[in-house]
Parts: sequence; structure tokens; C-alpha cells
Amino acid sequence: MAVYHLARGSRPNNLAEFVDPGLLPERCQVAAVVGDTLDPENGLLTNGIRTFTIWGEIGAQLGPEAYAQLAASDAGRTAPGKATWEAIVGDTPTVIIIDEIAQHLRQLTSSGNPDVRRMAQAIPPFLKNLFELAAGNPRVAVIITLATRADAYGRETEDLHELLDEAEAEFAAALQDTQSIVARTGNVIKPAEDAEIVEILKRRLFAEIARPAAREAAAAYRAFYEDVRAQGEPLGGGAEAPTTYAELIERSYPFHPELVRVLDKRIGSISVFNRARGALRLLAEVVDGVWTDHREVDLLNVADIDFRRPAVLSHLTIGIERPDFEPVARVDFAGADSHAAEVDARRFAGRPPYATRACTTVFCHSLELVTTAGATRTDYLLGTLRTGDDPTIIGEALAEVEKVAWHLAWDGARWRFLTEPNANAIIAEEMRNIPNSRVNAELDALIHRTFPTDGPVRTLFFPTGPASVSDEAALRLVVMHHDDLAVVGEKASAAPARVVELLDRCGMAENIRMYRNAVVFLVADEDAKDAMRDRVRATLAVDAIVGDGQRMAQFSPDVQRRIRAAHGTTRLEARVAINRCFRHLYYPSGDRAAGYLRHVELPPQQQGEAEKAQTRTILDALRNEGKIREAKLSTDYLRQKTWPAGATDVTTKDVADYFWKDHAAQLVLDPTLLRDAIRDGVRNGAWVYYDARAERAWTSDSPPPGVEISSDVILFDPDEARRRGIARRPLSWDDLDRALGPEQAAGPALRARLEERLGREPEKREVLDVLARAAEGGSSARVVAVAAEPGPAAVPLRPDEIAAASLEQLTLLRPAAAKRIGIRLGGGGIRPVEVTGVAGVAFQRLLDQVADVAAAKGITQLSVSALAEPGEGPRDLSLLGKAVPMLPRLAPSVALEMVLEFAGLQPGANLTLAGPAADYQRVEDAVFALARTATKVAGSLRLDFQFEAPLPPTADEIARIRKVIADLNPGVLRLRAELA
Repeated sequence: MAVYHLARGSRPNNLAEFVDPGLLPERCQVAAVVGDTLDPENGLLTNGIRTFTIWGEIGAQLGPEAYAQLAASDAGRTAPGKATWEAIVGDTPTVIIIDEIAQHLRQLTSSGNPDVRRMAQAIPPFLKNLFELAAGNPRVAVIITLATRADAYGRETEDLHELLDEAEAEFAAALQDTQSIVARTGNVIKPAEDAEIVEILKRRLFAEIARPAAREAAAAYRAFYEDVRAQGEPLGGGAEAPTTYAELIERSYPFHPELVRVLDKRIGSISVFNRARGALRLLAEVVDGVWTDHREVDLLNVADIDFRRPAVLSHLTIGIERPDFEPVARVDFAGADSHAAEVDARRFAGRPPYATRACTTVFCHSLELVTTAGATRTDYLLGTLRTGDDPTIIGEALAEVEKVAWHLAWDGARWRFLTEPNANAIIAEEMRNIPNSRVNAELDALIHRTFPTDGPVRTLFFPTGPASVSDEAALRLVVMHHDDLAVVGEKASAAPARVVELLDRCGMAENIRMYRNAVVFLVADEDAKDAMRDRVRATLAVDAIVGDGQRMAQFSPDVQRRIRAAHGTTRLEARVAINRCFRHLYYPSGDRAAGYLRHVELPPQQQGEAEKAQTRTILDALRNEGKIREAKLSTDYLRQKTWPAGATDVTTKDVADYFWKDHAAQLVLDPTLLRDAIRDGVRNGAWVYYDARAERAWTSDSPPPGVEISSDVILFDPDEARRRGIARRPLSWDDLDRALGPEQAAGPALRARLEERLGREPEKREVLDVLARAAEGGSSARVVAVAAEPGPAAVPLRPDEIAAASLEQLTLLRPAAAKRIGIRLGGGGIRPVEVTGVAGVAFQRLLDQVADVAAAKGITQLSVSALAEPGEGPRDLSLLGKAVPMLPRLAPSVALEMVLEFAGLQPGANLTLAGPAADYQRVEDAVFALARTATKVAGSLRLDFQFEAPLPPTADEIARIRKVIADLNPGVLRLRAELA
């Protein structure tokens, strides 16, 4: 085109930039023939002359004199000779241009007229003569255009190659001869060399290029690539030599060299994409988008091709005969709703859109449809990175997109977009088939499993009103249904009215809630509900696909592998989505203005954390907020906070209830803290501990009590305890020993002496119980009791006979005194001590009785049994079993017996297990998991502690067992001590 216009006399202002104007002739004759405009049958009218051949048309354009010399050849369809051409041209500078020669050959060989078809055979000699003329005459230039497969207008040439197998032999020969003539006598010239492409693009698109800006960009990228290389990133494509590459950047500015390379070598290899004109049209749209959108771009690179613009997307898909890629781009990265945009909003919020940019680069490398299509690490880094970017983020962005994209794939060497759907797309399609009712049911079930009752927290799900949340002294996590109540993040600080109502009211009658500190509320986030449902829907979709064997068999092995991998992750992702949705926690506080509820937003859980029961996350949040008391409770603090003003006594249940009733109080979830504080108060004389059922009091002079939280256990002010006469210590052998005298004493006298010593009259039963224990051991007994006058004929009473006797009828003797008067003391072992009661009381009774057995060296075996109470299931057995890992050095043996009944199943199950603690612990969880599903549970769990040497009641080992089990509080226990 440029040669044609110059030959016709055009002289543009910047002509000197391309050619020396002095080389151009003042006068030149020009002929330009386009093959597909010729008409060998009807002729073509040019300058009043009708021509039928290429040479005739050339003559007509050169003028009447020229045509006159070619008229006979034109009429006879015979190629003119070289001499004829020499006569026509003479000394006049001449340019002859022939375009679409292959199209004309097709026209000739496909004609139904045999004379016209024979004209094709004349084309090679015509060209030969014309080219020989040009080769020998420097004033003559002949230009013939031959399209290639890579040319946007090369379709006819490709068709010619296809026709080689189908067309007539003369066409094949004519074409071959024509190509041979061109190759032998002419110079094949590309319209634009590789190095010239960028200059063409710059000159056609920009009026002026600021050279300082080019140098500045080159310097910035040189420093950037040097830094990237120093970090160990092996860049390629020329950037591994930053200095040289910076020179290339300066020449190609404002285009990055990688953009030019991809358009020229990758996309440019597609036959219907023109390296120059196609790139110009594309980049014109890209530049317009940058200008219109006011985007800050230091250098236009591959990633800056904006596929959001319809013209760009159409040009690089439908326009290059890749229509199947158009929906691929739309769904995965070209648009605000694409998968890459989703990753950018979630992973790179407030930062450059790394995912969209990286996908744009990969997409441009995916259009060739060859085995090497796709972007290597060098490709996507060089085409995406801007100065200051971290190379690792680009790879991370692609990996994140792959998790959700429908067409992005990684083959181990290259990222590429495929037109076939991947596992994500198959799952997305199946998700549309999952009904909402199934999603809702599965979501509710997953929420139940995510926030189970755990440890000190009992979970209540989806309350419908105050009647759904009972009023009791135990921590409840109330999970509100997401469809019933959800809050918007920025407005979540104020507790919703529904939650305030549940804090204030309880029961069908909506009475005032007493235990206001015992409820915390978990509420969903409105903006996270859809994502939560989406992940649950994906879980059901994957389950359905994997469960359909025939359908799975239709997929490729790679797709099958990815779907099975998704089967293992979608359920975990659903749990993560549930955690991120149910993140608004409201707990009781003293803030009246906020409805006595404080809001805390739970931190997002990662996948590893999401597998755990999230009830623990609630406890962690409450600890972080300082709502849970973990420090020791002092005596003064407990007295000040829990005793009513002016009160002289309070039950231990009332003390514990204070922490559940006062919404401003800290939660005391570890019962050991409360028991220790009560025990400390007894020890330091702040109060007297009184068990009303056992009618026994503990003072600062007594051994510490096994504290029980009960309305039957009362803490008395010491003065009030003395006033009521309950601050008395229990009768012991020491008291009897001192009251007995040196030899003997009658029962009534003994009781009178004890009253004088104790300051109270001891009960007869109390005296008899201590005497019975002291009489054990035969010859080793501490006391001998007879029911008759002391003498050789008197028979010592057995301990059980003493316990059942009348104190007034007994005479008590020292063993030495009994021997002197001839009373024969028999042998006999020491009976085991057995007691029943709640842990603290039972242990105290047991140890008191053991201490009273004079003949006992100590305890050789201690057995602790818990029973499954009706209606409580295996709770007490499970609690006692928790003592095993807390007493590792004592290593008890375990004996478990359970009878389980299950609804609809017969005959139930009988479990009998006995053996070492370590073996028991391996099956404990499974056994109690089964027991918790039973409708009825009966049975017992016994721990047997065996001691190598007899232990006194005050031994540290016994104290440790007592404290651990009392703190666990496993209901009513049966204790048995074997003595030696």
C-alpha cells in the first residue's frame, strides 16, 4: 500500500523517517491488479477498455499505448513475452502490483469453460517473463502478495493447499509452477519484521511518546527485575538480563516487550489473527479502556488486556475463531462476578487484582490450541508483574482461583484455560439440582455438629421463645437460627431485641429469668448466610456425584481425582463457612444501656481449627473477654459477693448460684475454684461448714471437709454456729481414750466424762460406733466391751454386737486390764470399712472410721463405685471414669458393668469390662458414646486402688484421690477400704 501511494505521487511529511526522498522518481507509471476482481468470462472495464486477463488489466491501467501492445495477448489468453514487456515499459519507472494471485488461480481452474481453465497454465510463464524484466531493469518493480497461513487474509492460500488434493491436475501444476517462479526469481518480503512490529503499533496508536517517561520506566523495571533475581526467582524471556531487557523496554515503551511478544508470537500464530492490523485493533481498545477508566498503568503488559470490555473479549475469542473461549473468560476472570474477581475481593481486598491479572495472562497463552499452549511460571510472571509486586503472590493467586474456577487447570508445567469444564464446573452444575429443602436440613444438622454440648457448655439450638430456654444454674450456649435472626456486621454491637428478651424471660409464662448469667447467645451474620448455604449445597452436590458410579465413569481420570478430592474438602469448607457465619456472640454483662449484653465478634476459624468442636471457641472468647474466672477465689471476695447483707448463714448452693444469677459476675466454670474457696474459709475460720443430712459440722479445728454444693450444706458465721450449738467437733477415739480412765468405765460414766470433755452430750449411737471400731482386731484391739460383770467368765463382744448393744449395759476395759482379770481376748481380722454418700461426705466418714480402728496399720485397697442413677444415663459413671487420667501414678484397675436398652431394638446390650486403667482408656470413649444413645442405662463403675504398703488415712495418696473425685462430683458413691 505504501509503495502504491508513493508511486502515485504521495509525499507525507514524515517520509524521510522511512525512505530517502531523493530516491523517489518524479514520474512513475503504476498498475495494481487484485486477482479476485478479474473476470475472465465477461471481462473487466478499465479506462474504457474491457480486459480478460491479468496482463490485459495491467496494460489497461498503464495506458492505451501499453494496452495496444497487449491487446492480442489479452484476446488470445496467451502470456506476452519478455520483449513485449520491455517495449511497454521503456525507460519509464514502473511499479506493477498483483494481489490475490491465488484467488485468481482458483477462479480460473474452477471455471466450466475449458478455454478459461487453460488460462491457468499461462500464469507461470506470464510471471516468469515479468519477473525477468524486473530483475534486469532497475526502473521496474513487480510486487506480488502471497498470503501465509499466519496471515489474517491467508484463508485462500490454505484453501489452495487443501485443493491440492482435490482440484484438477492443471491447477496443481499451475500453482506449483507459480510458486516456483516466485521463489526462483523474486525476493520474499514480510510486510513487517519482528523488530518493526512495536514501532508500527506505537506510531499508529500514539501521536507522541515521551522519551523521559520511557527511560524512567526502563530504569524502574531494571531495578525491579534485579531485585527479583536477587531473591532467587529464575526469571526468563530476557528479564534474566535486566540491563539488556531494560533497553528493550525503553524501545517498546509504553508497551512491555512481553506484551508485544505474546501478540506477535503466541496469539499471532493463530491464522486468523493479523500480527499488525489485529494487534492494532486490540491495543486500541486496551488503550482506550485505560484512558476511559483513569487507570494508573506504568507499562502496558499482557495482564493489562481488559477482557471486561466486550470488544476486547470478542476480538480475542469469536474474532479469532475461538468462540468456545468466550464463556470461559466471562465465568472465570472477565467481570465483576467472575471467579477471579471473587478471589481478589476475598484474598486481596484493598490490593491490586492479582487473580484477575494472572488469569488474563494465562488466558492469552491458552488460545493457540497446541500442545504447548499455556503459561509457564516465566510466562505468567513476566506478563503479570508490575514493579513492587511479590512474584510468589502471582502463583498463589492462580492456585486460589483454581479452587473455584471452572476452566483453569495446572498440568504440572503450565497453567492454561480449557474449554472443557473441570471438576468445579461439574460440581456447580450439580449444585443447581439440589433442592433448598435438602440444603436447609443438612445445614441445620451441620450446625448441631459444629456446636455440640461440650464440657461445661450445654448447647440449645434454634429457640422459638423464652419457653425454649430453661432457667437453671448451668452454662447454656443458645444458637439462634440463621433464618430467624441474623445481624449485619457493622450494626451488631447492640444486642437484638429477641436476644434481650431471652435473657430477661423464661418459661411458658415468660417469668423473670433468675439465672441471667447462665446464657450466652450465638447469632449469624446476615452477609455470610449465602456463602454458608453455598458451601453446604456444594457438599451435597459432591456427595451426589461421587455416589453415582455410572456418572463418575464418564469423566476423565483427572476430573474424577479432583471430584474425589473435593469430596474430602467440601464438608470441611462448609464447617468453615458455618464458623464464619455464626460469629456474633452476646454474653451477659453489667451494661444496662446495652440490655445487659455485650457483643464480641469471634475470630475466623481456619480449616484445621474448624474440624474441632466450636463450642470450645466460645469458651476461648469468653476467657479472652475476662468473663470466665480462672484465678483463685479469696475468702473475703466470696463472703463479700455471695452472702446476703446481714445474713449469718448461706447454703453452698446459694454461694454457687450467685455466679449464675448476677449478669455482671464472672463465670466460675471450674467447680474446684469454688470448693477450694469454701474449704479455705473453713480452714481460716471465716465460716463453719455444716452438712445437715449428716448433722455434722467442720470448723477450723477439723480436718478439711469434702465440699459439696447443695442446699443441705450450710456455711454458718462462727458466732451463729456456736449459738446454735452446731460448731462441735465429731467424737473420736482420742476423746474415748481420755475418758476411759486407766482401767475401765461403765457405759453411763463414760458418756458423762465425754460430755464434760466435749462440752456437749454425745449421742449414744455416736459413742457405740466409735467403740465398735476401737474393738476390732482381737488381741490388738484398743478397747474390750463386755455386757456382764467383768470377770474370767465374761465374753468380749464383737464389733457388730457393740454397735447393736445398749450403752447403759456395757462395761469398757483397757485390753491390759481385761487380761489381768482373765478375760480371754480372741483373734479375728479387721472388717473392711464401707460407707455410702456424696463424694466429700462419704470420704470424710470413711477416713474417720478407718482412723478409729486401733488395730489397723492402714488402708491396703480403696474401692470407689459410682452408680447409674435412673434418668441420668451414664453421666455419673463417665464422671468417675474421668478420674483415671487425673491419677496416672496410682493406676487403678477398672470394673464396668452396664445394661443398655435402645428404642426399637431388642434385647439391648450388656457390657462387662474389667482390667488395667490403660486398657480401659482405649475403649472408654466408644463405650460411653454408645451408652449415650441408649434410652435406659443401669450399672456401675468401680475403681480399685491397690497400695503396696498400708497407707494411713492422712496419706497424700488418699488425699489426692479424695480431692480429684470430690471435684468431679460423680453423684452418690460407695466407698470400701480394705485394712491391714
